[in-house]
Amino acid sequence: SDNVLHTKPRGIMTSRVPIKIGAELYGDSSSNSDAEMICLMYESLNLIGISDIHIVIGHVGIFRRLVREAKLEKSEEKLLFESMQRKAYDEVDELISGFDLDSCMQNPVETLSSGQAKKVALICLISSGRSIWIMDEPFANLDDASKDFLALKMDLHLQSHGMIIRTSNQGDLSQHSKLEINLESG
Repeated sequence: SDNVLHTKPRGIMTSRVPIKIGAELYGDSSSNSDAEMICLMYESLNLIGISDIHIVIGHVGIFRRLVREAKLEKSEEKLLFESMQRKAYDEVDELISGFDLDSCMQNPVETLSSGQAKKVALICLISSGRSIWIMDEPFANLDDASKDFLALKMDLHLQSHGMIIRTSNQGDLSQHSKLEINLESG
């Protein structure tokens, strides 16, 4: 398991240092063994009186299958994988809420609107931990609340010494920019 120290507890009765445990089974790579390990972990925790259990399954095969089902672009897949490697789960959850995607989390990706699909791509980028963000029309197809949330995230990224390279045809470049280069066609 990984080391985690939250700057603030999630609630009044919670610790800043959550308890995490893990288990691995060597010598058998079948899905039956995986299922048995998950059941044993769950039952063991239940037996000692832990009822609020959150199981994180860190298997790259599961990740790849979900990405294939979601029909993500290769670049989005790479950014999302980096987020998962950094164990940025809370950050991804906060971005999902901030972009108001909670209600469509159970929907197949192909049913998302262009604005919702744009938000998913932005979540992959923002949570990737990369210092340079390259964005093509980042505010296009976003509702006003999501534009405000994205602007806040962009400002925070710049304040933490990140860099943003972006295009825009909407005349919004002067906001959230330290340096503006205008390339006119023709």
